[in-house]
Amino acid sequence: MSRSFSPKTKKVIFFDMNNTLIDHQRSFKVSFLSVLEDFTARWDSEQEEWDPNKVYVKYMKELKLAKQDKNKYNIPKNKLQHYCLRQSLKNYPIDVNRGFSEHFFNTIQETRPQNVQLFPDVMQPLDTLSNKYKLAIISNGKKNDYDHLDIKKYIPENQVFTSKMFGHHKPHPTIFQKALNKMDLNPEQSVMVGNSWKNDVCGAIDIGMDAIWIVRKPRKGSRRRADKKGVTYIQSLKELISVFEV
Repeated sequence: MSRSFSPKTKKVIFFDMNNTLIDHQRSFKVSFLSVLEDFTARWDSEQEEWDPNKVYVKYMKELKLAKQDKNKYNIPKNKLQHYCLRQSLKNYPIDVNRGFSEHFFNTIQETRPQNVQLFPDVMQPLDTLSNKYKLAIISNGKKNDYDHLDIKKYIPENQVFTSKMFGHHKPHPTIFQKALNKMDLNPEQSVMVGNSWKNDVCGAIDIGMDAIWIVRKPRKGSRRRADKKGVTYIQSLKELISVFEV
């Protein structure tokens, strides 16, 4: 495990929230299936072969195909969602009109916070690292996402810092500096862990923090990019246990 800093100099580990701790794909799936069940509850599914998971898979497939279609590339998001939902439910006796789609996706958005899902590799390293370091969050996401996560015993509410609190989004230096000030820390005493090269890694490095870049699905050249900049690179949060030697 290559490491670009000494763990002995660190007092706090900051985490990004979206797509670092929170698995947005799984969160969307849970919300999609939950809302689909509510919206089709009055339909007698015994009349047809009904598998909500197949509907979800079909929706995601249609969405991927639509995004690859140059003729649909510039379609507004709500129209694209409507098209894909209608395609995924076309074999069932459900009237997927524009009103249905709009209400469907609005409900997904409303119920999203209560359906947020952590990545499977989150809890073990938080439990281990919290015995030696303070853990905190710096996020462009919403505070109500954190409110529904089972991580408060590791990351208390007063150590969660969002862009809304400070009026700036990562990678702006203000959000990093104010989070450090709130915890009475110098940049050299902290590490930022996140999935965004621009927002998390570059934003932290620009004010003198160290950074760890997590890329769960390795992209071409990602390792080389991290090595070139001297940034610690991991593919799972579980690797943090080795990085910090705990």
